Amino acid sequence: MSIDMSPVRVAVVGGGVAGMTAAHELVLRGFDVALYERRDLGDPVLSLGGKAASQMSTHGGAVYAGEHGFRFFPAFYWHTPDTMSRIPLRASERGRSLGPLEYPRGSSVAHRLKESLHLGVGYRGRKMRVVERDELETLNDFKGMLRLLTADYTLPAADIHRLVSRLLVYYTSGNRRRREAWQAQTIGEFLQVDRLSPAGREFVSDLPKALVAMDSEQGNAKTLLDVAYLLMLDFVRPAQSDRMLSGPTSEAWFRPWYEHLLACGVRFHFGSEGTVTGWDVDGRRVRRALTATGEVQADYFVCALPIEALYEDAARALVTASAPLTRLTELPLEAITQWMAGFQFFVRGRRPIVHGMINLADSPWGITAVAQGQFWDRDVFDLSRQPYDEIVSVIVTRWDRSWRGRIPTRCSVATLRDLVGEHLAEYLTPDGIEGQPGGEPILDLAQLVHAHADTALADSPAGLVNSAPLLIHPPSFQRRRPDTDPGLDNVVLAADYVANGTDLATMEGANEAARRAVNRLLLLTTSPAPRCHVVDHLERHEPAWLRAIKNLDDRVYPARNLYELFLPASHRTDSAPSKLTRARPAEPARRR
Repeated sequence: MSIDMSPVRVAVVGGGVAGMTAAHELVLRGFDVALYERRDLGDPVLSLGGKAASQMSTHGGAVYAGEHGFRFFPAFYWHTPDTMSRIPLRASERGRSLGPLEYPRGSSVAHRLKESLHLGVGYRGRKMRVVERDELETLNDFKGMLRLLTADYTLPAADIHRLVSRLLVYYTSGNRRRREAWQAQTIGEFLQVDRLSPAGREFVSDLPKALVAMDSEQGNAKTLLDVAYLLMLDFVRPAQSDRMLSGPTSEAWFRPWYEHLLACGVRFHFGSEGTVTGWDVDGRRVRRALTATGEVQADYFVCALPIEALYEDAARALVTASAPLTRLTELPLEAITQWMAGFQFFVRGRRPIVHGMINLADSPWGITAVAQGQFWDRDVFDLSRQPYDEIVSVIVTRWDRSWRGRIPTRCSVATLRDLVGEHLAEYLTPDGIEGQPGGEPILDLAQLVHAHADTALADSPAGLVNSAPLLIHPPSFQRRRPDTDPGLDNVVLAADYVANGTDLATMEGANEAARRAVNRLLLLTTSPAPRCHVVDHLERHEPAWLRAIKNLDDRVYPARNLYELFLPASHRTDSAPSKLTRARPAEPARRR
């Protein structure tokens, strides 16, 4: 009797960060991997990466690197930098059968992460304030940091007391209370915005947009406050800093990644042959995936499609066969996504722009920005060969607010691009940075060489459209969020909508979800290969004294949080679920 020793065939559908991560981890564990990506922009590298891909263009002989949004790597990220550390830069290292936990000798893509030392906080009509790092050692230090976040909003003392009290209730809550009580509320409900002044409500509205395109009336309290805390911990750990890439994302990261995976044996399919147009499902098993040019035969499938692709006709058979995906897609797409888009401004002259992310705190359009050029290395992208010296990369996260009587969604792409530049210039003024003499403006539009708008934005007869919306996390979504198992025998899910510890639609969340998907596939195939390492960010970073308080709260749950017992009755909560959760339709019967 002959034994089939051929490797297990796996088709990875989707070439974003999740799909690339899954392909990477699988090929290093001996699987026969093919990746299918619908985009074909001529250069395979620019076709990969999903929302993280660079949008390169040329004008008059110059090269301009646009982005859906600047690539910012908070210090708490672990999974994505770990993957980068296993992507070699040296050609001699590519294609080696590296063990899943073995790092290549010499340089890797992780060496292209540059420290981001500061955070700039801008308010219209004032000098920009640069926030310095300071270690957080006690509960009083924690209170002081929370007060610092509210300082520039000139909030009434009653608002500050309520907000600090509510945040301390959250951060002294154990993990079970966070999952079962606070995840069922929006951040606005948890922070009791209806009891705040107009300035207090504005602060709470501003809080989520610096993290991701979320709204205080939609994003759940657990997701936003956990990530806010991790970002805050990053800033008070002097030994560790946030990071930026040393060049355009596709050049600094995806090109060596693609070349390494290609050398390792991953087969890539783009365009018509990489576009899955349907799924042939027999009961609990996918027999094949269909493409415009043929079919995909594989033993197992990794579905790494973005959330919006699940709502397309091409995915209907897969979604219909999967109870978890059916439950997820019963929510309207617009209820679980919002717009976020990037703009880049290429200018002459180096100016004193903050060495890190800039949050324009009171911006009606929720703008955050980074001066990227200061981080870029010549061996990745040589700015000296271009007619500009700096690239100010901007992310717009609010699309329904008015500025100068204009609302972003009611503008053409070209008009919006120009207005974003004017909006940004109002903050990056000649007054400069606090503690530094004035002089040249931080951003001088008179020195503008070129401006780029996110290619996901397009004009249409119905108005502005965005083909790449960003997943948000309302309470109703969290209750329907699938794990890596879609209820099918030979399919695993790997995307940022899959439940994972990062719990946010980011590169880190996509990478972690892909690792979890690979671990499930290893289980399904009874593979002896080592499992992908997955970490708990809070366990890695929160101080021991706070963990002890949380453990105590876990022991008293569901009784009231101990810190909350010392608050006035008006500052307490009844842990009621969000109105978004209460209003959800009845759950469909589970399929068998």
